[in-house]
Amino acid sequence: MSPSYRVLIVDDEHNMRFTLRAILQELGYEVHVAPNAQSAQQKLQAQHFDIMLLDVRLPGMTGLELLAEVRRRHPFTAVIIITGYGTVTQAVAAIRGGAVNFLQKPVSPYEINEALETALQNPLAPPADMTYDDLLAIASHCLQREEWRAAQLAIQHALTSDPARHEAYSLLGAWHELRGDEKLAQRFFGIAHWLREDAPLPATPQSQPAIADIDQEGAA
Repeated sequence: MSPSYRVLIVDDEHNMRFTLRAILQELGYEVHVAPNAQSAQQKLQAQHFDIMLLDVRLPGMTGLELLAEVRRRHPFTAVIIITGYGTVTQAVAAIRGGAVNFLQKPVSPYEINEALETALQNPLAPPADMTYDDLLAIASHCLQREEWRAAQLAIQHALTSDPARHEAYSLLGAWHELRGDEKLAQRFFGIAHWLREDAPLPATPQSQPAIADIDQEGAA
């Protein structure tokens, strides 16, 4: 498990925050905690989180309300609901609202680890109404903050949604350049240039669009 994965625990119970934090740190995650939705919102604005463990019952804004906001503003943060007051209705609402899992307290370290690994192995798709330009904005923002995995996912989905536009290839070149791979960076900068100039791509393996390249890269 890579220590680059960042997790935010949102729970109003101190003992639960302490316990979950200890478990996840032992598993190698970078862990942050928030006692309520307002604190969670501030932390989400400051940096990207790969996963959020979110309680349903919170003071003020509920967990399900925060889930809806996270899906709109932070579409590549996977949300796992974890609660001691779960019902079938809440579980259905959470999954329909975009949560990737729903766990009932108490949970074992094995259950938590399995849920997080599953979430990381199955990256989120952005909401259906998110546009190409929305994805570019997220990718650019994440690149500026060196949040490689979120930038990777945003660029990948932008390329998938419209492979004929040049902007995502430019960002893909920047992604590789910032991570030290000048050869791949120049490859994708070249593709972006050809698309921008509306010129035909040379029929060589080195110049063909390869969305899989970024999909297969591991975020360091």
